[in-house]
Amino acid sequence: MTTRPQQMRKPTALPTLRSQNADAAWTAGWWQGKVTGFFLGMGFAVLMGWLK
Repeated sequence: MTTRPQQMRKPTALPTLRSQNADAAWTAGWWQGKVTGFFLGMGFAVLMGWLK
């Protein structure tokens, strides 16, 4: 007598804390914006000094 193996169920989604994820994403984006602005500002200042 052979028995068919049972199929495994799909795993349920892990619980997440959306507020923490949203806060972390906002903070990361804020820092990325600051760094990008700093480098663009420095590049613009160097370019204006070179063109002057």
